[in-house]
Formats: sequence, C-alpha cells, structure tokens
Amino acid sequence: MVKTIAALVLNKVFAVTVGPAGYALIGQLQNTVSIITNVGSGAINNGVVKYTAEYSSLESSQIAVWQTATRISAICSIAVGCAIALLALPLSRLFLGAEDYALTFVLFGLLLPAFVLNALLLAILNGRKEIARFVATNIAGSLVTLALTIGLTQWNGLRGALIALSINQSVALVATLIICWRTAWFTLPKLWGPFNREIARKLAHFAVMLITSAVAAPITQILIRSYLASVVGLEQAGLWQAAWKISDIYLMLLTTTLATYFLPRFAELTSPETIRRELLHAASILAPALAFGLTAVYLTRGWWIPLLFSASFDGMREVLPLQLLGDFFKMAGWLLGYLVLSKALSRLFVGAEILFSVSFYCLTLAFVPLFGLKGVVLAHTVNYIGYCVALWVGLKQARAL
Repeated sequence: MVKTIAALVLNKVFAVTVGPAGYALIGQLQNTVSIITNVGSGAINNGVVKYTAEYSSLESSQIAVWQTATRISAICSIAVGCAIALLALPLSRLFLGAEDYALTFVLFGLLLPAFVLNALLLAILNGRKEIARFVATNIAGSLVTLALTIGLTQWNGLRGALIALSINQSVALVATLIICWRTAWFTLPKLWGPFNREIARKLAHFAVMLITSAVAAPITQILIRSYLASVVGLEQAGLWQAAWKISDIYLMLLTTTLATYFLPRFAELTSPETIRRELLHAASILAPALAFGLTAVYLTRGWWIPLLFSASFDGMREVLPLQLLGDFFKMAGWLLGYLVLSKALSRLFVGAEILFSVSFYCLTLAFVPLFGLKGVVLAHTVNYIGYCVALWVGLKQARAL
C-alpha cells in the first residue's frame, strides 16, 4: 500500500511539473531503465526466488544459488554499467530525443551494480518467505525514493525527474542493507563463493525468460510511444502513458501478491491437480477483487484524474474503458505467466512474450489510423485476450494443468 501511495504522489508531481509531453519522456526512460536493469542483473532474480524456495530445507543448496547469482549479477552489472556510462550521449539521443539528458545515463551506469544488488537481496527475501522483512524493505525503499524523486524534480524539473528515476533504486539499497543486516543468511561467505555450473544452468532458463520479458515488453512500449508521438503528437502519447501508468499503479497491489506468494507457491507444487486447485483458488479471489477495483477506477475517473494528474490530462478519459478491460485480461495472463515461470517452461514463456509483444505493436499500427488514440488501448485489450488463451493452451499441452 505504501508503495502504491508513493507511486501516486510521484505521479502527481510529474504531471504538474512536466505535463503530458514530459510525462511521455519519463515513460521512455522508465522502460529503458527496466530493460537495462534486467540485462545488467543477468535476468536471474525470478530463478533466485524459485530455487531459494525450492531448496528451503537444503541450506547448502540455497547458499550455492546465492553465491552463483551474486557472481553473475556482479559481472553483468559492472559490464553493462560501464557500457551505459560510456554510451550516455547516443543513448540519450536514441531514447529521449536529445543529448541534453546524457548525465542521466552516466549516473545510471555507474550505480547499476547497487541497483542490481538491491534487486537480488529482495529476491532472496522473497524466496525465503521472509514476508515481514520483504514488505519492510519495499516500504523503506519506497519512502527513500519518494523523497529523492520529489527533491530532484522540484530542484531541476524534467532533468531532475529523469535523474531521480535512474538512481532511486540504487539509493534504496541503503534501506535494504539495514533491514537485511541482522539476518543469519546475510554474510559475505554465504553470498560470495564458488561458481556452481549446475546452478548457473538452471538460472539460465530464467535468464532467457526474464530477458525476453524485460526487453520485449518495454521495447514495444517505447516503439508504440514513439509511433504515437509521430502520428497523433507527443501530448497524446503522454495521455496514453498516463493511462498506462495508472494501470501499473493500481495493478501493483495484485502483482506484488503474485510475485510474493504465487511464484514460490507454484514452485513448491508438483501435481497438476494441486496446481489447478491453487490456480482456481487464486482466480476466485483475484477476479472479483480486480473487477470491483476496475469498476471503481472507471466510475471515479472524474475525481481522480485532476487529483492525481492535472487538467491537461483530462483527455485520458476517452481511453480508460478499453484500457481497464484490457487490464483485466492482463492480470489473468500474468497469473498464468507466473505459473509458466515457476515451472521453467522457457519455450512457452519466450514464445508467448515475443509473439504478443510483436502483435501488440502490429495491432496498434492497424487500429490507431482507424480509431485514433483509442486504437492503442483496443490493441491492448485484444492482445491480452489472445495472450491468456495461448498460455492456457500451452500449459495444458505441457501437462502443467
């Protein structure tokens, strides 16, 4: 809840300070940071969650997972971080349209190892089911990043906001270290040790899946945002980004539940019958809650749009109905996706991510000329319906259900 409130406050700060056009650039950077961070971590954190949970009664195996994951993360984050810092000018021009924001990429590259270590420690907490510490770490990190982002945005407008977004999770590492400090597992010998080839091979399955997801979806959003800016204008692209962002914020409550509970829970289950029972139980809880929440968001749109954004974002009302409908199927797809992840069904996961990222972009190209800005949210809805169907069929064929 604190994380959601912090996101809402930042949303308001960005909306008032930079407007729809600046909001579109913030979306571009957020997607870029997501891509680079996952590549820089070796994209193994979901694997760390799975195998930490799976080896809950085998401490030596858990330690082998952590040691191998730490080495992979260190090598990848240092290599990628150096490359980002050295290529700051062209990256700024490519993703943000000007070289004026190069400092953002320099700082991000230099602090990437801290960013990655923070994510790894959170994955270990999650896999060990230390929920109280996991929640406390997320709350503390949210408060730290909230203060940092508000301060830098007020200090230097759009540039300050972009810098804050590029470094905030690195700064949040301080809070994570303080909370983890007194745990029995948080020692250098348990986190840094021999490289285990077998563990690395297992983590590689998750690396392929997560890199696909971490790259395909953000790149698709970047391409769509650029397309909208060129066809209907940067202001309209900012309105779509605002609708997408508000979806991210309210879905955060449910995605946190999925990542915290269902990924390790699905990893523990081996029988298709028990998995099916757990999945139906989850759906019976999440579907009504999501339907109620989405309806409430739609009915109160006249109140929260000016509250959370500003009058210049009023045009997003037009795209909300289809965006919310698409979000329902998006959440259903994510629930199935976590089951796919937990069973390391890499071919199914990678194939679905690539196929439906491409189809989202293609549907946008087809629908926007016909329906304007509404076309992109129609594409969103149609795409996630297809995604749900594809994962369900794939899980059935893999005999995971």
